Amino acid sequence: MDDYFIIIPPELRKSTKFTLSQKMVLAAIAVLAKKEGYAWMSNNTLARDLGMSRRTVVNSIKALEEKNAIKIRRFMEGEVERRTISLTEGVVQKFHWGGEKIARGVVQKLHPNITSNNIKNEYDTKPNEEGAVRYFKKQGSTAQLAREFYHHYESVGWKVSGQEIANWHALAKKWIQKQKPEPKLKILT
Repeated sequence: MDDYFIIIPPELRKSTKFTLSQKMVLAAIAVLAKKEGYAWMSNNTLARDLGMSRRTVVNSIKALEEKNAIKIRRFMEGEVERRTISLTEGVVQKFHWGGEKIARGVVQKLHPNITSNNIKNEYDTKPNEEGAVRYFKKQGSTAQLAREFYHHYESVGWKVSGQEIANWHALAKKWIQKQKPEPKLKILT
């Protein structure tokens, strides 16, 4: 698991609800849960990856579960107890992980010749419907307008004039602006 790095969202970084260790564990879980919506990892592996003691990881996971930041599903696989850990919906919505169901933008895989020019960010990738609704609400707009936007651009393959959309947030802001009624001018005579 050495091929990732963690970016802690500003809202989480500034939060006083979590200790620094809990923030690191939570961000690592978000990274590892990115693809499937849940993460598989042992406490030892997580401790080794984060440079923490196993006890610190165990205490952090317990505290995160008690604070309703993560959900743990335990099950038996043969005679071995396993678990999956996922972020709760509240944590996904409260901390701006980036717009995808789980943690887009929190981590980018590292490649030998990576540069800031070839790292895609949350604006480069089309949203899912849920991400569009969250963004529109954040902008003070409605879920209905977000769904109209999403379904329109989904139907045209997220292209404008044949070109792939480079920044869907900018396009969404224009969509919101177009929907606002023009102010009526009163002509004084």
